[in-house]
Amino acid sequence: MLSWVSVRTALFYALVAIALVRSDLASAQSAPPRNLREAMVGSVAEDGRAQGRAPLVGRYLSEKGASFVFDRTGNTALLQFDRGLEIWALHPTQGPRGDIIYKNDLEQPVLRITRLGGLTLFTQENPDGMPAALVSQARPFHPPSLSPQQVLQILAQSSQRASRSARRVITFEAGVRGQEVTPQSAYLVADAAGIAAEAIYRLSLMQRGRAALTRVTKVKVLYGPRPAARLREGVLEVIITPRLGMAGRPSSGVIMRTIAAR
Repeated sequence: MLSWVSVRTALFYALVAIALVRSDLASAQSAPPRNLREAMVGSVAEDGRAQGRAPLVGRYLSEKGASFVFDRTGNTALLQFDRGLEIWALHPTQGPRGDIIYKNDLEQPVLRITRLGGLTLFTQENPDGMPAALVSQARPFHPPSLSPQQVLQILAQSSQRASRSARRVITFEAGVRGQEVTPQSAYLVADAAGIAAEAIYRLSLMQRGRAALTRVTKVKVLYGPRPAARLREGVLEVIITPRLGMAGRPSSGVIMRTIAAR
């Protein structure tokens, strides 16, 4: 029986090889939820519209048609676009007139909530912001429990996606001796790997990004005192801090900036 401590690099590389060789077959078969989205659904929360204030969790639609779920039920505010893979961890800052501005880990404003509950969404396409309206109830995000086999599978899938984007093999590893993946850190390890693959994919769509990707040969998910990303001798190190929950891993934006800056 496979235990957490006995998850070995050899098994991981075997899974990566299988995933790469059978990529066409795998794309036609059912796969785990993208970014574990379905697995993270929990109980329905009240939308709070009767109080005339923004609910703790709800589904919103922006003026330009972007639909997303915004969840403030936990210690970290979370946002996911309906067409996006990544769940963004946001932190609140005080704005003018009593507004609360939620920023990502690049210190970019993403959402603004007024005292009366009005909500504004900021994106790269609309940096000045656009209003968003509450359209329905939504469910809070709940990280699922993952087995060692599931973590290995997600690492292999992330390697497969990154390799396709870079058009060469990029291997993914997690943990080092004495810092093995545990049941408590399993989801964050898997999510960090998926975010790294998303960052590599997005860079591959840009000319400068494709050039920067030539410096990446491997991705390692490691533990550290604070979430970060760094590139050392071809190895992209994605640092996670499990005690911080969903805020304990760098966003795809931070990873992209790290790769492109070298």
